[in-house]
Amino acid sequence: MVKKTICFLFHMHQPDYRNPATGNFDMPWVRLHALKGYTDIPAIASRFPDIRFTVNMVPSLIAQLKAYRSGDAADRWLVLSRKPVFELTENERLFIVDNFFSVNRRVHMKPGSRYRELLMKRSTASSPEVLRNRLPLFNDRDIQDLQALFNLSWFGFTAFHEYPELKEMKQKGRFFTREEIDRILGIQNEILAMVLPRCRRQAAEGNVEFSVSPYYHPILPLLYSTETAKRCMPDAKLPPVFSAPADAAHQIETAVSSAAELFDAAPAGMWPSEGAVSPEVLNLIAAAGIRWAATDEEILRKSGFESRHRHSYLYAPYRFETPSGPLTLLFRDRVLSDMMGFSLYEMPPEDAVKNFMTELAAIDAYHRDRKKELLIPVILDGENPWENYEESGEPFLVRLFEALSAEKSLKVDTVSNALNRIEAAPAPGPVYSGSWINGNYQIWIGHRETNTAWAYLARVRHFLSEKTGFSEPPPREHTDSAVYNAWESLMIAEGSDWFWWYGDDFESHDQDRFDRLFLQHLSNVYRQLGEPVPQFLTAPIRATSFRGRLTLPTRAIHPEITGKHDGFFQWRNTGVFLNSTRGSAMFTGESPVRRILFGQNEEYLFVRLIFAADFQPAAAKILFMDSVGYEVEAKPGMADAAIRKCADSGECTETEDSARIALGETLDVRFPAKILKLTPGETVHLSAAVRGKDSRRFRIPDFGAIDTGMTYPFDRAAFWIV
Repeated sequence: MVKKTICFLFHMHQPDYRNPATGNFDMPWVRLHALKGYTDIPAIASRFPDIRFTVNMVPSLIAQLKAYRSGDAADRWLVLSRKPVFELTENERLFIVDNFFSVNRRVHMKPGSRYRELLMKRSTASSPEVLRNRLPLFNDRDIQDLQALFNLSWFGFTAFHEYPELKEMKQKGRFFTREEIDRILGIQNEILAMVLPRCRRQAAEGNVEFSVSPYYHPILPLLYSTETAKRCMPDAKLPPVFSAPADAAHQIETAVSSAAELFDAAPAGMWPSEGAVSPEVLNLIAAAGIRWAATDEEILRKSGFESRHRHSYLYAPYRFETPSGPLTLLFRDRVLSDMMGFSLYEMPPEDAVKNFMTELAAIDAYHRDRKKELLIPVILDGENPWENYEESGEPFLVRLFEALSAEKSLKVDTVSNALNRIEAAPAPGPVYSGSWINGNYQIWIGHRETNTAWAYLARVRHFLSEKTGFSEPPPREHTDSAVYNAWESLMIAEGSDWFWWYGDDFESHDQDRFDRLFLQHLSNVYRQLGEPVPQFLTAPIRATSFRGRLTLPTRAIHPEITGKHDGFFQWRNTGVFLNSTRGSAMFTGESPVRRILFGQNEEYLFVRLIFAADFQPAAAKILFMDSVGYEVEAKPGMADAAIRKCADSGECTETEDSARIALGETLDVRFPAKILKLTPGETVHLSAAVRGKDSRRFRIPDFGAIDTGMTYPFDRAAFWIV
């Protein structure tokens, strides 16, 4: 059998969840994954003396782990878990019922279990109003059990070995006391405090090599220039060019120095965020002193091996020459990596290991006459797969490492150790520009929403550079703290995760939270410098954030402005926003606005508010937003209304222009589109405010504004632009 080395690389990453407006963590995933993958993966290395592997840690994750360890971190899930059930408000109970089922249901909600029983009470309720109607079904004992079961489900196998009382509580499964919940949370704190010390210890003992990613996990080739996407996505519709090579270099350099501080030695390797590479990026990585980097086999195939069988070229490191010196690249075996990440958890552990070893045997068979040692990179997410495995993956990993240790022709080693033995081959040509997903950057650019995010990032960076006088991120030691913090907020906003959750590729219960956090980080650039936050950062980017309640215009329209329920066919091809009959979880009453229709032609934008039959409007406002905002206020009997321009400060001044209006059974508005100052990559956002004759006031939507998909100048084929 041919001699071979498997290099496992487990990538561990979270974006910066700290909300700059509140100082709290808007999501709990750093804390919860720390109890499982971040603890289990480094710890299991010490159980197998012949097994060594590489763990890639993102500095933004490390910084948040430190915050939890020091007690500076709090997330709402943790705060509400600590709170006695009798002190919870109705909205807090609603939050628990909405969010405390965020675990793998196949693994943790077996038929007959208490968790499954509680899930059946919640059923498929997804909207706030339906969920609120189900809330009376949950008594105090139910809520208290949810507090316990949610937190208990996130512990990994190491925690159950080190704290036998957790196993006892897991077996008990129901009717948890307040004291038991407090103990669960106390054990969480103890484990969180040990995550980074465990990592340091494993690194010092040589069981684990720690590599690094760019500090806030940006897609480096797109950060260097969004035009890079044309190389692998020639037909994509891209936003206006964003190019910040200095930011890309800064993200790499600060990551290297951060890892060196934690592990007392500079990292030798890097997993570029999402395996995204380009020739320019390889040069920046080499310039930072990194010895090796890794990406996907599809990148290697498109770098010069399209016509050959994957086994013939994949299992070797390759040396790429850059202006800053050579850089060795490894390319993940997609079959083995994806098996571990996406399918083996569906099998019993014995069958899963057998399938893995069968694939290794196929590699052996292909290379039976080869004399040189093979290097087989298995690279996968180091945190998420284990949620899908029974017992957090321990039975599978133990059997796998036992099977690999028994293979005399095989070694499981760190990447750096392997590269000390296995000589890198010359690269076949320049590295192909792409990522580990489909060999391109489609997840992060080219969709209406991702393009908007890049356009906003470009606008904020331009403002920041002009305001501070720095063309690139300044050093901390020579910079005013407000200026440094403003640049740091921009660096956070450059992270890949915000772009990941825009568009149609993925769905998550947290998508709206990611949207708001991205906008918060950009808004913080202005807050740090004492400047008002621009209007364009106050509306959601996600058109889908309204959960199926929004459709976009399909054709130009030319309706009459009547304020009556007429002109059905004139308004037929408009966009439609279906308003929720109730507001958010902070319920303030039923909204009288049932629908908002919107559309345009070459000269005008049109809006119609359709009210409940018994509603009598006293006044209504429509706000059209580009980089600022234009307000139109209507009252019954008016035919025209002055257009007021609203600055970021909220102050509005009258312009010389007016809009045709009619307020009665409906509110109809015809707005002259020439006023708008849209830049390429933007569309109009709008919101409404209504006051009834009973003095009640309503805002539509509850948060932010509706992304209408409308642009000016009008382009019939450009509804993709945001």
